[in-house]
Order: sequence, then C-alpha cells, then structure tokens
Amino acid sequence: MTAPLKTLAFLLVAWTCAASTLAQPGPANPIDACLLLDDEGALGFGHAALLLGDDEQGWAYFSFGPRTGTTDVLHQLWFPTLDVARASADLARYDRYLLWTGGDRDAAAIARARADCLWAAAPYDALAHNCFHMSADVIAAAGFRIDPQFILPPDAFAANIFNAQSHGDWPHAPR
Repeated sequence: MTAPLKTLAFLLVAWTCAASTLAQPGPANPIDACLLLDDEGALGFGHAALLLGDDEQGWAYFSFGPRTGTTDVLHQLWFPTLDVARASADLARYDRYLLWTGGDRDAAAIARARADCLWAAAPYDALAHNCFHMSADVIAAAGFRIDPQFILPPDAFAANIFNAQSHGDWPHAPR
C-alpha cells in the first residue's frame, strides 16, 4: 500500500473509532489520567506509559513501543482498581507518576478509542512518534493539560510536573 493510501486508511479508522465513541454517552463522574515513567527504560532514555480511568469502571493501561516477540507496538492491560494496578508485576518497572484528576468521562472514552485505533496501527519512531508522544496525545484527548513537545520521557515528565495535580514515586500513587 502506498504512503498516501496508508495515511487515508489510518485517518478513516481514526474517524470511525471517534464517531462510534461519540455516539455512546457515558456517566458524568470524572476520571483520572496517570502518566507512568520508567527512568531507565528504552536503553536508559526512559519509557512512559499511561493509566486512564477510575476505580468505578476500571483503569486502562497503554504502553507504546517495540516489544520482543511481537509486532504489536501498543500494549494494553485492564485493571479493576488503581490498587490492583499498583500491585501489578506488569507495572513494577515504573519509578514515578504524574496524576491528572477530574477529567470528563466522555472525553476519556474518545481518548481510549484514539489509543485503540490510532496508536495501535501507528509506526513507532524513537524521535517523532514514541511512548511519550502516545501518552501525551491520549492525555490531551482526555481533556487534560500536558506539554507534548519533548522527545525523552524523563524530560517530558519534569516539564509537566506543574501541569498535573500530583506526582510522586510509583507505585505509591495517592488515592
């Protein structure tokens, strides 16, 4: 498939996913976004991932990047509560977190669809399309303020501390 056709197919999938999500109203209670940072991930350049949700409807985990043994670049998990996520061996690699609270549930549903549709099919590029870019895109789509103009996750983390409501050591995220 040629590059223009791939782009068109990518945009069509994204629009379809966003449109189907918009048609489904959600409850009014707020949700949270938690950016996770592995300071030593990606050969020491750092790795970012994202938890999006609440303890009522669960937490979606998204991690974007190449993984051994698969061609999938978007790794997703589901946790019923933040406590379960904090206790998960799958998330034990992370060192720190930024937490945004009180987001709109409908915007978060669109953000999850954006991750599922856009980022699952997206090519990985360590400089232009990496784990932090995915996390920042989904956080912004959920309605939270984040500065996406960074390449390295540790730099992005430091620059966004004041955009988040709280931050600290993972897995000791506040309730």
